[in-house]
Amino acid sequence: MKKPTVALLTAGLTATLVFGGGAASAFANEVELVIDGVPTQVRTYGTTVGDVLNKNKIEFNQRDYLSPSADTKLTQGISIEINYIRPVTVRHDGVTVKLWTMASTPTQVVQKLGLDTDGAVFSVDPTASIGREGLSFSVVTPKNFTYTVDGETYTEKLALETVQDLLAAKQITLGAEEIG
Repeated sequence: MKKPTVALLTAGLTATLVFGGGAASAFANEVELVIDGVPTQVRTYGTTVGDVLNKNKIEFNQRDYLSPSADTKLTQGISIEINYIRPVTVRHDGVTVKLWTMASTPTQVVQKLGLDTDGAVFSVDPTASIGREGLSFSVVTPKNFTYTVDGETYTEKLALETVQDLLAAKQITLGAEEIG
């Protein structure tokens, strides 16, 4: 007589685990997490955006862009976006600018400054990723130079900072009477 009881208990326990697990999984949310433009799908049992960030060990500070806010309640399929703000120091044609930016490459930083990157010379790889710690770099953008050598006038667009750079690039040596 004890065998049917064991079978019923086993069946009941199995049903509880199967249906209970299904119910628990029904409470999970599928969330899209987009960090600096890179999307990832995350399954979570958390109830807020902050829960998702904490569970996934994602840190951010008040300068970073977070949408929606950390206290927003989760809904199925919600998209959470974080863009890290990075400190950048750019030396552009002899002028140093310090800024905070969401740009993730030196090229993007220079473009956000409104400068043309076509033909620009960077001190770092212009496509390199800028980490959260930031980056310092210099860039020289092309300028129109008009110069005369031995009576012949030339106009060229060159990525140089100074006349001294032009003289060196063109291997021009000034005579004593030309230095004034």
